[in-house]
Formats: sequence, C-alpha cells, structure tokens
Amino acid sequence: MLVAMSSLGLSGTVLAQNSSTFNGNVVSGEDGSPVIGATVKVAGTSKVAVTDINGNFAINAPAGAKLEISYVGMNPMSVKAG
Repeated sequence: MLVAMSSLGLSGTVLAQNSSTFNGNVVSGEDGSPVIGATVKVAGTSKVAVTDINGNFAINAPAGAKLEISYVGMNPMSVKAG
C-alpha cells in the first residue's frame, strides 16, 4: 500500500531507446514496488506518459530534458533524460 510522504524512485536509469524516446521504470522509494499510474511529464511541455502495471513508461523528449514524475500521496521527483 502507498502512503503519504513516501517517495518515488527510478529502477535503473532513464535510457534512450532511440534519439527521442526515453524508457524508464517508476518504483516506490520505500519498498521498490512498481508505481502504477504515475505521471511522467516533460517539463515545459504538454507531453505526458502514465506508468503501466509494471511501473514502466516511454516518452518522447529531447536529450537532456527534465522529466517530472508524480503520483498522488508521494513526493514528486525530477530526473534528466539522457
């Protein structure tokens, strides 16, 4: 169960599959379980992806873009794509 004040984490890193598609996995910082339905947004744009049942996502973004990851009841985090 996810509780308030828990944190988000990334399993591994956000990796480029090609020049503009980034794949990652969002997990709970408390127990490493996948976060289903987390929002991954490219900062400053309207591009958004939502994590699947395994916490996986894919999003198109320029290399070095800031990805903002959030989920209700968890502390948001930002990572650099690339």
